[in-house]
Amino acid sequence: MGKVLCPVLFAALAAALLAASCAPAPQTLYNNGVPDERYVSVAGNTREGAEFLAAFPQARAVVDRSGRLAMDLIVTKHPVTSTTQSWEGIRLRVFIDPMTQLPTETFIQCDNTFVRRNLVRYLQQYVETQICP
Repeated sequence: MGKVLCPVLFAALAAALLAASCAPAPQTLYNNGVPDERYVSVAGNTREGAEFLAAFPQARAVVDRSGRLAMDLIVTKHPVTSTTQSWEGIRLRVFIDPMTQLPTETFIQCDNTFVRRNLVRYLQQYVETQICP
């Protein structure tokens, strides 16, 4: 009886592992089939996003699904190189709730400064001076 039970258990375990490996990967809230364009639209419809895009229509839009769901609008003045080793530019980050598809939080990064209040006013100053206030 013991000789028969071992191969049967092994076969059952192998079948279960095979079935689990063939099952589709579960979707996360961040990989929910919603296209990037939808999140770009959500961010662009915020007051900060509209101001940013009016000032910088050439801004690069990047959806970040790696941590909290976020959409960045980025304008790079000087990219990171082996000699500068620091990024220069301005970025608006809009965090988006993946369940409601509504913005939850925003901030601006200007060079190495992070701003979380009065974003529209900060952005307007940057547009006028082209330097991080």
